[in-house]
Amino acid sequence: MVDIREINEKIQQESAFIELLNLELGKVIVGQKYMLDRLLIGLLSNGHLLLEGVPGLAKTLAIKSLSSAIQAKFSRLQFTPRLTSCRFSRYNDLQSKARAIHGSEGSFVCEFYFGR
Repeated sequence: MVDIREINEKIQQESAFIELLNLELGKVIVGQKYMLDRLLIGLLSNGHLLLEGVPGLAKTLAIKSLSSAIQAKFSRLQFTPRLTSCRFSRYNDLQSKARAIHGSEGSFVCEFYFGR
């Protein structure tokens, strides 16, 4: 039989870092708790986020602070028509002479991108 108290204690122990992360982000970002909560939800669910808003809402600072707090790589890039999806991550190169497919790193490889 599963004891609900044991499960709750385990959840409390395993999620303690979230409070620390929230405190760390709260030192830098003030008045944006909803946005910070959504950033953490996206991070914990391995999801993607699109931050939209007028200038001055600390979007860049929030992403930079989050990446710094978890020691991840942050990169900011300007979107242009020449910027293609293969530049973002791993892609396959087909070499016709060798008849082989080789994976190679894209131009930008990091955990957090901030595009404008």
